[in-house]
Amino acid sequence: MLNFDLSKLAQLHDLTERFPKLDYYSLLKEKYANNNELQAECEYFESRDNWAMVKWRLTADGVIIQPYYGHSMAPCEVDFFLSTQELND
Repeated sequence: MLNFDLSKLAQLHDLTERFPKLDYYSLLKEKYANNNELQAECEYFESRDNWAMVKWRLTADGVIIQPYYGHSMAPCEVDFFLSTQELND
């Protein structure tokens, strides 16, 4: 999926191009770390390693971010959502 900044008519390659001061890992960790529905073996918030190359897409309500896992751990690649309000706080 491609993301664009329509105000600049440019493709965004990295989430930090749109939100340069955003520490999405810390925000997501605070929001989801105690979520019992997440698979424990995926260890989403034990390390930033799986968050170095995220897939992301802008929506009308915020941004959906998906951590990267190797092929054998592909089931761990689930969507995490941050609302526009959370992005701007």
